[in-house]
Amino acid sequence: MQESTSSATDVLKAGNRVVAGGIAAIVVILLGAAVFLFLNLPDANAYNARVERLFVENNDLNTGAEIKLLEILAQSGTSFSEVLTSYRSVIFVLLVFATALMVAALVFLVTIIALNRRISAIQRSGIQVSTL
Repeated sequence: MQESTSSATDVLKAGNRVVAGGIAAIVVILLGAAVFLFLNLPDANAYNARVERLFVENNDLNTGAEIKLLEILAQSGTSFSEVLTSYRSVIFVLLVFATALMVAALVFLVTIIALNRRISAIQRSGIQVSTL
């Protein structure tokens, strides 16, 4: 029977594949969350469309106060759409930061594991490691 052997480069390549897969998984999950959020945010112009429909459907609004009320509604709809636009940009920036932090955390975790393996290998060979 032939014994299977593995070299240090094979282990290193496998570790690199795991890290690359983890980074890709983090990016895909956060990208999916971003798409889900952006698709479920309400349309910025939905409120304006409703106010416009009020203007069109109510021809009997003739007094100055009623027209002024509809104008105020239209202005608040414009403000609402601007707020939603800014929310979209804030969510996008936060998701970018979250992706960067998750990738950095994964890289640091893999680095710590690799250093622990190296220290263990040095200790097995008989050398005491008291400080780095």
